[in-house]
Amino acid sequence: MKWLGPTWLAVDLSAIAANLSTIRSLTKAKVCPVLKADAYGHGIAVVSLFLEQQQVPYIAVSDIYEAAELRQAGVNIPVLVLTPILPEQASSAAAHDLTITVSDPKVIKALAEQALTHRRTIKIHLKVNTGMNRVGIPPAHALEFARQIAKHKYLELEGVYTHFAEANSDLSFTKTQLNRLLAVKEELEHSGFTQLIWHAANSSAL
Repeated sequence: MKWLGPTWLAVDLSAIAANLSTIRSLTKAKVCPVLKADAYGHGIAVVSLFLEQQQVPYIAVSDIYEAAELRQAGVNIPVLVLTPILPEQASSAAAHDLTITVSDPKVIKALAEQALTHRRTIKIHLKVNTGMNRVGIPPAHALEFARQIAKHKYLELEGVYTHFAEANSDLSFTKTQLNRLLAVKEELEHSGFTQLIWHAANSSAL
């Protein structure tokens, strides 16, 4: 087959800025851009650095390797790793100052050990499975996990989140999921976890 030369994709950053502005106009909540899979092929480092200039408070990525790439590229804002890590990856989480999704007690222990070693607080977000049935802890276990995290000096439970399974097609089930998350919120706040970030809405939910 004849080689036709290099292929490239030109990304219009002004279009990304316009999209961000539109999303911000639709909600009073802060916006955390999700840049999985190399920002869906748009170049995760370039897009992240640009969004940092747009003063987004957080960026979320698929896995710890993408998060490490952002740190190496000079991205300084908080980066949330959506895919739960393995205990063996806790060292990288501490070294790169990443925010980690947790759904396994073994990972809490590993993160606590690495946080102590690095003398650095590691921020954690709990993923609650409200109906997506892919990743996350059952709502009934959220308080137990929160208390486990709170026992460790260098771990901070910063946020709790879920993912809507059918926000683009089944509003009634989305409301059910939201109510499940709000029930967890009420339980945790009643137990003293009052300053957490709560997040859920994907594009369709807006």
